[in-house]
Amino acid sequence: MKFSSLPSLLKVYIVATVGVGLASLSALTFLRPPDNLGMLGILVAFSVIVSIWKVELTVRDGRMTLTSTIVCLAMLLQGPWAAVLCAALGAMSGTMVKHSPGKPPTIRLQDYRAAFNAANCILACVAAAFAYEAARAWSLRALGIDPSGVAAGATRSNLDNLSGIGAYATGAFAFQTVYFLINTAGVSLALALINSQSVLRIWRENFLWTGLSYYVSASVAVVIYAAYSTPYIRGWALILVAPIYFIYHFYRVYVDRMNLYADKVEQDRRHIEELKEMNSAILTSLARAIDAKDRYTRSHINRVQMYSVALGEAAGLSGSELEAVRTGALVHDIGKIGIPERILGKPGKLTPEEFRRIQSHVTIGAEILAPVPFPWPVIPIVLTHHERWDGLGYPMGLKGEDIPIGGRIMAISDVFDALTSNRPYRPAMSLDGAIAVLRDGSGKQFDPRLVELFSQILPEVSARVAEMEAREAALRSGEPGETQKLDSNWALSQIGQSAAEMSAACDLAQGLAEASTVHDVLKVVLDRVLLLLPADTAIIYLCDEGTGNLQATGISGLYSEKLAGLTINRGEGVSGWVAETLQPQMNAQASLDVGRRFNPNEMIELSAAACVPLVQSGATIGVLALYTTGYSVLAEHHLGVINIVAEHTAAALASARRYEQTRELSLTDPLTGLPNSRSLIHHVETLCSPSEGCDPGDITDRFAVMMIDLDGFKQVNDTTGHLHGDEVLRKIADLLRQLTRDTDLPCRYAGDEFVVVLANAGEEEARQFGTRFRQALEEKSKAWIAGGLSASIGIACFPREGRDVRSLLGVADQRMYSDKFNRRGETAGRRRAAGEGVGTRSSRRS
Repeated sequence: MKFSSLPSLLKVYIVATVGVGLASLSALTFLRPPDNLGMLGILVAFSVIVSIWKVELTVRDGRMTLTSTIVCLAMLLQGPWAAVLCAALGAMSGTMVKHSPGKPPTIRLQDYRAAFNAANCILACVAAAFAYEAARAWSLRALGIDPSGVAAGATRSNLDNLSGIGAYATGAFAFQTVYFLINTAGVSLALALINSQSVLRIWRENFLWTGLSYYVSASVAVVIYAAYSTPYIRGWALILVAPIYFIYHFYRVYVDRMNLYADKVEQDRRHIEELKEMNSAILTSLARAIDAKDRYTRSHINRVQMYSVALGEAAGLSGSELEAVRTGALVHDIGKIGIPERILGKPGKLTPEEFRRIQSHVTIGAEILAPVPFPWPVIPIVLTHHERWDGLGYPMGLKGEDIPIGGRIMAISDVFDALTSNRPYRPAMSLDGAIAVLRDGSGKQFDPRLVELFSQILPEVSARVAEMEAREAALRSGEPGETQKLDSNWALSQIGQSAAEMSAACDLAQGLAEASTVHDVLKVVLDRVLLLLPADTAIIYLCDEGTGNLQATGISGLYSEKLAGLTINRGEGVSGWVAETLQPQMNAQASLDVGRRFNPNEMIELSAAACVPLVQSGATIGVLALYTTGYSVLAEHHLGVINIVAEHTAAALASARRYEQTRELSLTDPLTGLPNSRSLIHHVETLCSPSEGCDPGDITDRFAVMMIDLDGFKQVNDTTGHLHGDEVLRKIADLLRQLTRDTDLPCRYAGDEFVVVLANAGEEEARQFGTRFRQALEEKSKAWIAGGLSASIGIACFPREGRDVRSLLGVADQRMYSDKFNRRGETAGRRRAAGEGVGTRSSRRS
């Protein structure tokens, strides 16, 4: 970092330190200068050498050198001037000259750093020199020696005994104490200004531990000084510096070798950890891939792992036991790879054989994992996570604490997540509801202690699960390319999408197998499509056979009532365009379709539309349209599922239409268009014994069956011909349609006999209807045939005259013939009476 780019306060501090450091040199005039220039040169040379060719001792990732030893020795041998010179030159050399083993030294021009370090060392050394003099004088006086008579650097001959060396040792330790404090404090302040941290914190964390090295340096300097003060040794004592240097050097080599060994051990440890992580990642990827195949259990293993680890920690597990739970949660359902999708995703109740297949997934999983040398007991967890506390579980029927604790933990986590997730056979439960189920099974299916622990940790762990699912949802909602960069969820979503397409085909095939009418097909498809895909509204438009326009025949979801019966012209809107061109559309404007049902003052929440054509035998029979309240909710990767739904829907609709046409022919009288006798029998049987699941509006506790026979209709055929007779029958059928309600059923029973079933009617209502029919028939039939027509009517009421179709029709038929006989008698009597009157009058006239 250049000086110009430093913080302003740091610049001021550096300049001030350099100025004060240089000014402090003036204080040395009060102290004795060196008296041996040769000795001074040797000390300066040593100072520069140990500063450049550093022998570093690493402690707490920090570094120490021998420079302070040379500075302290210079103070003892040649006084403060020598100490200051060694400290300044050593600081500048260590800052400006960079030396790495095996490489020649290089000079770095860092003027302000070298100047600051030198000035800081000068300031520290000058202050330390005064501390040295004061401590040495105090120690000499304590020994009874006049300090003024003993100059700094005095030899042993100048002293009375060896105890005088202690005075110099005291001074040396005082020197190092002050030198250490001022030198490290100055550097700490500079670092604090750079990093905006506390000076005390920086000094404590980076320099406090180096204090011991300064006292070691003082001890080494005193030893060399004592040797130098001994006769016959003198200057040879300086040779001790070299051995000390080599001792440090060899120690450093030893430390380096130990570090190399430690590094190798650390590398091996990291390698083992990497292998463990790789194995775990492989298992995780495999388990997540299997998990992704099932749209109902997506993210199941992640949630179960979070629940299980949290419960294991609460139960006091650690080490290998907890790792076994962590890994076991990932692979506990790996055996489901051997279970058919039709069983895993079956919405209804499993058969005994299917349940046995499901049970086998634990043994399949254990066999798959058997070759894996897990360092933790993972396989027992996989094998026992469906055992029960009461011994009624599978596959081994273990009981109580005979079940490994990992298996007991997994049983609770697995069941809880299953209860709180949507499954094909039921919707998700609330957390409270699931906990209630666990507590109900406590002591029977689950370990009671673990159930209680789980209920205690649930609030915290469920919050973490919610955060995890929010992150995954955010990743899944992104574009495929971006999602792939962010997370492997993109690949998993492709696996899930593939499985969803297969599941969609299975679900639809199963549902449509039981759908025989167009209404049934529409209901099955609409129910399935909103479960399979993230849409808010689903509409199936069917083409009108005459105009080709689309009509919303089936609809489910948001705005169902408002959009019911919506008509779109072929070629208009999104759906009309798709019907015309046979080209699917994704994320088009929903308002182009649904907007025609809204006025300008209403807010349309549906924003985007995805439409695919329903094509059968090359012709468009309709359009499947999905609408969402957000944009890009249905992405391109959903198109595969939509196309599968559309293909199955088109085929099922065509089949249902053929069935309805055939059924219509079998249940409808071809002459009059009224329901025939087969339809009558089916209708009455349904009213007598309503089946489960029928429309509540079709259930009634009473109804009337009316048998109607046209009087003398044979003469119409004989006198006017059968074609005219057929036309009269059609007109009578139209008359019955006009007189009956939507809930009633008029039928042509046989020949000139008709039956009317009056819903929610008794005998009185039936008689009133009969009267209205006779009056209308007698009035209208005069225009069809000379003299008009009359009818005989018999009535039977449910349940008074019968509780089944045979009884009711028998009673009505009997009463109809009785009515015909009685009416014939009445007619004959009227004719006789009319004939007698004429004869009498004639007689009277004659």
